[in-house]
Amino acid sequence: MEISNELKNDLLSRKGMLSMKTMSEQTKVNRWTLTDVMNGTRTSVRPLTYNRLNNWIEGGKVACK
Repeated sequence: MEISNELKNDLLSRKGMLSMKTMSEQTKVNRWTLTDVMNGTRTSVRPLTYNRLNNWIEGGKVACK
């Protein structure tokens, strides 16, 4: 799934001062994937990763599988 600028901006807003490690633990997304998404070097992710990020933004629970 494609990462839109809106989703990336929402991630940045929600991240605040969290470290990438902490954000990775909270979202259950690999920290290197998160780094690439945040830097814009990755614009496409698997549907599960997209859903985890979207759920984290909305403050909901993140799926483990």
